[in-house]
Amino acid sequence: MAGRRRLGKNDLIPVIEEVPEPNVLTAPVIDIPWTGFQVRSSGDMGHRSHRVTIPNTLDDDYGDLAAMFQSTDDNTHLNLLTVPTFEEDVDDAVDPSYTTHMEETSFPGHRSRSSRRSVWNKNGYFSKTTFKQLGYRFQLGHPAGESCNSPIPSFDQNFTIININGIHSVALDFCGCNIPPPHCVQLLRFGWYPATVGFPRSAATYRVLKSYQMLSFESKASAFEYYQSLVRQTDNTGTVHIPDRYRAFMRMVRQYRHLKMLKRVGRGNDASGAAGTLPRQCAVVCPACPRPGINLDADWINAPPEKRFLYTLFLGMDANFRLKRKMVSTDAADPGLSNGWAYFVDESEFKDFLDAFGNLIVQEPSTCSNHNAVNKERGKAGLAASGVGTVDCTRHDMKHPASVGDLQKGERYVNMDYLFCSSVANEASVEVVVSYDIACQWGINLWERLKKYLSWMRVNHDQSKSFRFLVPKFHLPAHVQKCQTQYSFNYNTNVGRTDGEGVERGWVHINPVSSSTREMGPGSRRDTLDDHFGDCNWRKICSLATLILRRLENAVPQMVEHQELHAAFTGGLPVPAVATWDREFSVWEADTSQPNPLEPQVKNLSQDAIRKQLADDEEKDLATGTAFLMHEDISASHLISMGIDLEESQYLRSSALRRKIDSWVAIQHMYIPGLCLARTLDDDAQQSQREAAVSSISLHLPSSLIPSIPCDSRLLIIELKLRSAQASDSLDDLREALRIRSYILIDKQRFQRGQIANTRSNDVIARCQAKVQAAAARYRSARLAFCALSRRLHVDEGWKTKFPILKDHDIRGMAAEEDDSASGYKKLSWIWTHSGAGEQANGLRIEWCKGRAHKDRWKEEVQLLQEEMKRVKKSLLYEANVWDQRAKDTDNWSLPGLIWCPAYSEGQIAYAHEQHQQLLGMHRHCEEVWINADSFIANNGRIEVVPSIVIHDDDEVV
Repeated sequence: MAGRRRLGKNDLIPVIEEVPEPNVLTAPVIDIPWTGFQVRSSGDMGHRSHRVTIPNTLDDDYGDLAAMFQSTDDNTHLNLLTVPTFEEDVDDAVDPSYTTHMEETSFPGHRSRSSRRSVWNKNGYFSKTTFKQLGYRFQLGHPAGESCNSPIPSFDQNFTIININGIHSVALDFCGCNIPPPHCVQLLRFGWYPATVGFPRSAATYRVLKSYQMLSFESKASAFEYYQSLVRQTDNTGTVHIPDRYRAFMRMVRQYRHLKMLKRVGRGNDASGAAGTLPRQCAVVCPACPRPGINLDADWINAPPEKRFLYTLFLGMDANFRLKRKMVSTDAADPGLSNGWAYFVDESEFKDFLDAFGNLIVQEPSTCSNHNAVNKERGKAGLAASGVGTVDCTRHDMKHPASVGDLQKGERYVNMDYLFCSSVANEASVEVVVSYDIACQWGINLWERLKKYLSWMRVNHDQSKSFRFLVPKFHLPAHVQKCQTQYSFNYNTNVGRTDGEGVERGWVHINPVSSSTREMGPGSRRDTLDDHFGDCNWRKICSLATLILRRLENAVPQMVEHQELHAAFTGGLPVPAVATWDREFSVWEADTSQPNPLEPQVKNLSQDAIRKQLADDEEKDLATGTAFLMHEDISASHLISMGIDLEESQYLRSSALRRKIDSWVAIQHMYIPGLCLARTLDDDAQQSQREAAVSSISLHLPSSLIPSIPCDSRLLIIELKLRSAQASDSLDDLREALRIRSYILIDKQRFQRGQIANTRSNDVIARCQAKVQAAAARYRSARLAFCALSRRLHVDEGWKTKFPILKDHDIRGMAAEEDDSASGYKKLSWIWTHSGAGEQANGLRIEWCKGRAHKDRWKEEVQLLQEEMKRVKKSLLYEANVWDQRAKDTDNWSLPGLIWCPAYSEGQIAYAHEQHQQLLGMHRHCEEVWINADSFIANNGRIEVVPSIVIHDDDEVV
């Protein structure tokens, strides 16, 4: 015998077993007198309902945001969040009187209450049926206990509902008595989001929309994948017809995202509604960044010079070529719902700017490393956007408002200039530090370029507001040696331990979305990315308390340790020298155009310089009649220089090179006659030399001659000087090749996807690796020759310090230099720290300056963290007070052209109170987490900083 079920609260359509031969046509039509779910708010229980107003078109104003709020009006509106099933009890979700009514109701074929969970089909299995198959109907527009005098059936007696447990067809009646609300409003008050505003035939529950939004944030699942999972939940055999509502679901998801964004920034609590939304107003703003009038002291502008850095705004710029968009749709066919309200800039204004200035700005080739961001356009056929550029807060890794825009032909200056100006246009900070992986190139002529743009883009950069451009720490190794200090966060003052890589880390969370957004139209893509950017910002705000605490826990001991290490190092140095270094370093910190004490003051001479010097010396000797000249055109220094060049060119293995070697050997015999005799006597070696490959021919330079073959010492001295220069040049070439290889590896990891792109990148990397190996081989050859010459000329062995042995594990790129070796971080290879000057004082000065810089950076970091803790708490209190005021300011909530309803006002007040309490709770959480911070700093990190509230051990002990 079949049993009866009570309605449950978690699933959409009742899923019960089919009874033997049910007579659906004669089943009773039952109106469902639902009341709202009981929900807790500020300690009270109350019945709530959600309301949403749908626009006639996608570019409507979304004026009636009041429909998004909950109220306690149970007498006027039907309150339902989800449609229950028979699977679970719903005593807390329905009117108790109706629960009794359901217990007493018998459906066709149900004769007993004993079996309430399963019914055995006559064919020997359990089968599913729905309310509609049982003749069950949903009546909208009336509270519990009321029936409609003029019910209006849905189109074709069928209505499709999308919920988290599947896609279902139900029988539904709209209210038609008196002057009923529009069908879409009736659905909204029932807790269903309609697919259209005219005559809706399908809807989605708030529950499924919220579920997908949260799932997309966490797993980056596309709407198609989620919708297909609902289809398979409904039927996983393919034998049941399921209405296709994918396109409708996409529309509802997009509108739901947009309305939630407007609701969270208070547009539903403002008299102007959505129409009054200002640019960048819907962005989730970083509470730790300086915001005058919100989280800064009233007299912050009058802070002493040594404290002004506490109010510095740290921004980071970058481009992401994973976030492409194919040539799909247009802005006219797919406009954005929030054009310029959140993170993307206003698209029409941005395009007008690019049309006007895109070809006006000539982008010069990079004078630093071969940066792809400068020299490569990255354009590709079939793409409307090759990626996006952005500006982020680099201290806390949050997307800045109105700072994201599409790239068309790679990372052009004109695109990035616009995003930079849009980001800083309304910032009141007096100091701004901008990190950009090509800052050494982009920032050179920035202010000159801005003069050519629109008037609002002429950013003030006089004495009242300063800008500094630095290179993120991870990207810095790919730059030339000059950039390693001038654009380093480690050696520039008043930046703390900021690494500038915050914008780079942010792509980790958004890159998985690229597989779905690249197929979207322009408006859909911008709205979707705006929603994801907002969620990333909000998640980081929620974790700011523990993030800042963790940084403080690391920074205070590091500050103390570096102060002690630097003091001990300074104590062992001459006082006058330290005073001079301190003065020079302070001058350079104030003006990086001054001589850099972090660079060796003694420069190594290149091969060209040595050759010129030798030629000048030979010219003087020729004038005095003491020149060592055995050939009228080829001098001794020229002979050795040619020999070294031939040695480096032997890998070409060409017949032309063999002829050059033969001509050179003939002249060599004139300067070293003994070598001619040795070659003539060694007939076997001479025969093998002619048959050997050109790369293996022995040139017998002075360094390789055996002692029994006489050689003029002047030739030995000439080669010694040239070998010294060759070794220095080879190290420079090796460092440059490693920098380029590092940059290409970064580019491949970040942007290259697919077999073709990776194969091309691998070929480029292989060529760079060949250059690395060639430079290493030249250095080793030069050092070996220098070693042999030094023995014959009895040169002091101090040269071994100047030219250390190059081992295979030394040939590695410059890892991000987090600190010196005393801090416990990875030590760099000697090829990056070797000055080559061979002077102890030079090395001591550099190490002392680095030690002072590291000490200062850790001290600044602690000060910045203290200030950020204050700003976060002030920001949360400010926002809480804003919502508290919105809860009190109810006079202007009757929006023009709309019918005012007391339930709307009640819902708006309730939502404002909820937001107020939420922000106060976050403020209390920060105070609890940071309760020991001041004592931790005062005691130099010798006490526990992490309070018990932060320590959680949720793992079950087995």
